[in-house]
Amino acid sequence: MREIEPVQNQIKAHCDTGFQMRSEDIDGCIDQLKATLSPSTVTRYRNSLLAFYDFLPEDKQVYPDTLTTWLESLKGQYSNFQVNLATSAYNAFLRYMGYEEYKLARYIVKQEPSEKEISREEYLGLLAMAKRMRKPLAYVAMRTFACTGIGMSAFRALMVEEVRGGVITDGKRTIHLPNSLREELLDYALHNGIRSGKIFIGPRGAPLRVEIIRMNIKAVSRAAGFVDGVACARTLQKLYFTQRDELLSREAERLMLEQIEKEQAEHGWEN
Repeated sequence: MREIEPVQNQIKAHCDTGFQMRSEDIDGCIDQLKATLSPSTVTRYRNSLLAFYDFLPEDKQVYPDTLTTWLESLKGQYSNFQVNLATSAYNAFLRYMGYEEYKLARYIVKQEPSEKEISREEYLGLLAMAKRMRKPLAYVAMRTFACTGIGMSAFRALMVEEVRGGVITDGKRTIHLPNSLREELLDYALHNGIRSGKIFIGPRGAPLRVEIIRMNIKAVSRAAGFVDGVACARTLQKLYFTQRDELLSREAERLMLEQIEKEQAEHGWEN
């Protein structure tokens, strides 16, 4: 009985003509990634690969410029983080297929997304720990990162006046603060004798150093049993965008189902 040639070898043999992407290849890649990535990252990688599979023409052929075309279509519609995540998923798939010459590292704006992640339950545990340890700076910082998606620079630049108005910006987005977070930020400022200007300042009025904010978060993170680097501005930002995208996806699906039912009621065969 002739041994079946491995799929990687089959693809290499057709280097000049691209290769055909199969749904079973996606399954094989995802199964392999489960050993090294968190469940939530694996899910997002699978969704990215399935979206790319749906984007392909009927013959499902992938050529050197196919990924470029697909990622160009994502830019402008999705954040850099989401485009980078899609790039990482495709690169992982190409490594699995033995076709690394098609990798698209140039789409990574800074670096591939860290595999470190934090769940909502873990985040809530960190808030509880910060309260037990009486670490108000760590608490408001973690809550702001996770509830708004802003980064460290925008956090350090927050001003009493804009927080009081309920609208802040990170330079790219206009963000409406949840009332509860707005009140906690104002309470923090008032407790520290700050009635105007920047909320997070040091003893001499200069912006609070990044290292101080990080040290406060790290102390809470370690007390909660986290490995260094898991709970930080970046992972809490990622939590915000992940939760936002999941909620938007569910809402879009709900609205689509409502529209389909409405169309059926108005234009169905029996009407």
